[in-house]
Amino acid sequence: MHDRLRPPKHPPPSVVTALYFIVFLFVVRCLDVFVIRSDQWFSEQVLTKIIGIITVFSYLWFYRLPFRCIGFTRVQLWQSIFWGTVIILMALLAGYAGEWLFLFFSDQDPTFYINPQGNSLIPKAVASGSLTFAAILLAGNLVNAVMEESFFRGFLLWQLQEKFTIKQAIILQGLCFGLWHIFWPIRDYLTGQTDLSTCIGTCVVYGGISAVIGIAWGMLYWQTKNLWSVIIAHTLNNSILNLLHITTANGIPNTIGIRTTVLVIVFLLLTLLLVKRMKTT
Repeated sequence: MHDRLRPPKHPPPSVVTALYFIVFLFVVRCLDVFVIRSDQWFSEQVLTKIIGIITVFSYLWFYRLPFRCIGFTRVQLWQSIFWGTVIILMALLAGYAGEWLFLFFSDQDPTFYINPQGNSLIPKAVASGSLTFAAILLAGNLVNAVMEESFFRGFLLWQLQEKFTIKQAIILQGLCFGLWHIFWPIRDYLTGQTDLSTCIGTCVVYGGISAVIGIAWGMLYWQTKNLWSVIIAHTLNNSILNLLHITTANGIPNTIGIRTTVLVIVFLLLTLLLVKRMKTT
């Protein structure tokens, strides 16, 4: 796709370029998580996201590359939005159902409730608020999705084509996406909110789940050839997880891992089915 879109005078995909961007943005994220902590201002790492967007878009502007190089295109737009929406909603339904059934058969009387809450791996550290807070969360989710999808799925997949097959590139960017998410449990450990064993376990589980969903989103993007499919899926996923929750007679359960695991597995399977379907049509 990208080779046809890029005029010959523009720089070709380069693994070195990908590496430079990975190192730079990971350093920015590290400083933001551990030093600046912009997530404490807006319940989202606003600084990292804005710098990420500016960095990727500035690269396109500097070399006068079209935004469609990284998937911002009208090609199959509505079809891409449709599949991104349907697959993530089905995965979310399966995830919530799996957690609810587990709690139900554990005689914990689960019920759903709606409340805008920020994301946190520590239940007691979860921030919640009013409609204004909800609007900030939703806006933050959109900015987050645009940054992470344009970089990991759009930019990295394009650059990694120099040395790797598309399957290898999808796996590599997914692994980077997993590493992108282990800063939080490390900070929780360093600030004394968890112990070392919990930190290591959370890094493995949370990083692994993030890597798998990153691979699934990479597959969806490459199949639809449109970045909006994964931006929509990413935004809906985070927003619904921020708004819809499960509680029990004994309080908020520590079972969100069940919901997330089922969600990721179902999303991956549905994406694989979509890839297979499109290949046979």
